[in-house]
Amino acid sequence: MIFYQCIHMMLRDNFHKKVAEWCDEFRMEYIAEVPGVRMTTQLYSHIPGGDSAHEKLGKPLSAIMESYAHSLRHNPKMGSSLARQLGRKRALIECFHSIGWTMTLQDARWMIDWMAVMGTNMFNFHAFFYSIDGLRKHDAAPSQFDQNPYWKHFRQLGDYIGRISYIMSEGSAKIDIAVLDPTTSLWTKMGNPFHQFGFAGTDPQDKQRLERMKSDWISIQTALLNNQRDYDTLDPEMLMQAEIADGSLNIGAGRYKALIIPPVSNLEAAAWERIQSFADQGGIVISVGLLPYEQIEAHSVAVEGAAALFHAQAEDPAHYWHGLLPDEASPAAWRKGEKEAYFVPHGPASSNSSRPAGVDGITSLLHLLDQTLPRAVELSSEDGQTGCLLLQHRQLDGQSDIIFIANHEGLEKKVYIRLSESHFGSRPKWLYRNLETGEIRPLSSESGDGGSMALLTFAPYQSHLIEIVRVQDETAAKPVGHPGIISQLDGGQQTAPHIQVEADTDWEFELAQPNLLRLGQLQMSLDMKDEGLEQGWQLNHSSLPGAEWLDVETKPWINQCADHKEVLRHALGFNSRSFGTPYQVTVAYPVVCWYRIIFDADRIPEWCELTMDREAIAGEYRLFVNGIEWDGGQPELINGTNTIMIRMVIRHAHDGVVDPLYLRGMFGVRFTAEQRPVITDLPLAGNPNRPVPDGSPYYSGTLVFRRRIAVQDEAARSETFELSFTGLSEHFHDCAEVILNGHSLGVRPWTPYVWKGSGQWWKPGENLLELRVDNALGLRLDGSYFDYDSHQVKESARFGSEVNPKEAQQ
Repeated sequence: MIFYQCIHMMLRDNFHKKVAEWCDEFRMEYIAEVPGVRMTTQLYSHIPGGDSAHEKLGKPLSAIMESYAHSLRHNPKMGSSLARQLGRKRALIECFHSIGWTMTLQDARWMIDWMAVMGTNMFNFHAFFYSIDGLRKHDAAPSQFDQNPYWKHFRQLGDYIGRISYIMSEGSAKIDIAVLDPTTSLWTKMGNPFHQFGFAGTDPQDKQRLERMKSDWISIQTALLNNQRDYDTLDPEMLMQAEIADGSLNIGAGRYKALIIPPVSNLEAAAWERIQSFADQGGIVISVGLLPYEQIEAHSVAVEGAAALFHAQAEDPAHYWHGLLPDEASPAAWRKGEKEAYFVPHGPASSNSSRPAGVDGITSLLHLLDQTLPRAVELSSEDGQTGCLLLQHRQLDGQSDIIFIANHEGLEKKVYIRLSESHFGSRPKWLYRNLETGEIRPLSSESGDGGSMALLTFAPYQSHLIEIVRVQDETAAKPVGHPGIISQLDGGQQTAPHIQVEADTDWEFELAQPNLLRLGQLQMSLDMKDEGLEQGWQLNHSSLPGAEWLDVETKPWINQCADHKEVLRHALGFNSRSFGTPYQVTVAYPVVCWYRIIFDADRIPEWCELTMDREAIAGEYRLFVNGIEWDGGQPELINGTNTIMIRMVIRHAHDGVVDPLYLRGMFGVRFTAEQRPVITDLPLAGNPNRPVPDGSPYYSGTLVFRRRIAVQDEAARSETFELSFTGLSEHFHDCAEVILNGHSLGVRPWTPYVWKGSGQWWKPGENLLELRVDNALGLRLDGSYFDYDSHQVKESARFGSEVNPKEAQQ
């Protein structure tokens, strides 16, 4: 513990403090998005920062928290909590790196929403690459810049983030709960804070205990979020600075009515003194699972004080470490100590416990909070499941509050929002703030049952922001009718005719740009005697004397050799700098090698070009297409088997065919049973539900789907109408524009996929409906797509070759 505390103080005071002082001198703000030893390592940050949000859509919150909640750098709650406690207005997260090229704007907005709920209001995107030439594209992809097909719609995301960043920076979050950070307990169990408190010791028992404490700490945080109980994390060093008044723990902008102490084996003396004072003045203190029993400071009374406060003089830590529950005199699921101090045994109920069967420590904790700390905002849904809903409540001023709710999962939810009369008054005014358009509209509500209530519909992964205004004049706050389902477009009652068009069928189909055949699978052979050109290797790809062809992927030559270590036996050199010194083993550069790429053609396209990044081939090379040296013009393809041969002189480890080559033209692509690519006719029909377009496994750009539909009289007579698609895949998450008879209904970059148009755009009889879809760069750059059923990246060339488990069941 002393070791880590020393590192913490040296890093903070000798580095971060001095950088912050330098920034102050030159009127700059210091953002310390760096690893820390404990939360207060960032004590001198003008804007506390972190590194989070590297997930594809659909990952459950529990899995995200398992990855992030125990990390000082990756948990957004760490930075936002510290910002509030330091009185800072902003908390920053660097986000989106290493998600890969399948990332969409829907992914981005989904991550922005849950980071905003957790208190982030400043977002540093990784990244906007000036160039993705060669190997650059593989450095923590993706790029959010103009390389991406969805870049032309990026303004919609930018406007959305601008609005949410602004509103989530106004006023202060109403957070009544602080969760103590078990820093010193994790240290004493050999948890390394620089590696998400991974085990750094040798004792298996310490490792087991460390993992148990981390798991329970994560479970508490996850349960609070899933139950719309917002909280701040609190470092014991920050707790030492708290002021206590009227049963409230005050630190900067933080005002906490309840302090949750997760399982801890020790506490710093000054931190315990503040906890004791908080309890003495009526604060709610809840200890979960394990009370401190280790003495880490000679003068500390934390162990004895905790035992007295929670009436646990005979508490045995073994109960916790072995997953047992103590015998309890009370039938309640918790034990009440002095004043408002409570101890909640963790783990499931067992035979020696009086706790009701099936009730675990987390459930008990939530019930206890409901009894001791009533909610100002309560959510309920028609299906009774609200765990996917995340909530932040902000107080803007004395008369106005903001409620931001995000649906984290892929199911539509109808949600009742109830406001307590004690906090909001009997008849507050509800306003809907549209984060996409900036519009503010009245929202229907009704009063009763000790508060007011409204009903909202959440599309999959959708969020809503509501402003609540406390109105003194009750006549001005009469409810607008009965609770209504909010229109997904304008925030008011839905009155326009709604047109539904079947999506899961074949449409007329074309590509807005030329198609691609990605040539990323190669074969390599060493030509140690440099005889390839003399023997006509550029012509004969089937029987090369002495050639040993190895299957490789595009990457630097030395990496290809590492995949086939037997290659190096031909290319080793031995040298010694001087007499008596040992030989050094090196690669005997230069090395001559050949690459070959084989594909078939059912037809010769009218126009086709061979293209690549400038740095796709690193080093000295000559390239031959069907035996003819390529001069940069249109390659001479033939019906049947075609071969590209590349002769390279490798002079450095980083030389080689490091990135794919492409054939570009208006053709289709299919694959043989052996996965050899074949140039063929481009399909004239396609289904927008397919993540890999028919005949276009490597196409990233705009896909155009067309069909003709008849006018509906009600829509034609109406001033406006709404349009959506039935049968649209739940896994459709690309940018989509709808065009009716040449009139654009706009672009939807995320859910809900609903459009609004003018009734004047309909024509009698048939109408041409066009759906233009802009996908991501995964197909082109990596030859991959994201399979949401398995939540994995898969090869686009193999799309459809595996049986979908859902289809197999059907």
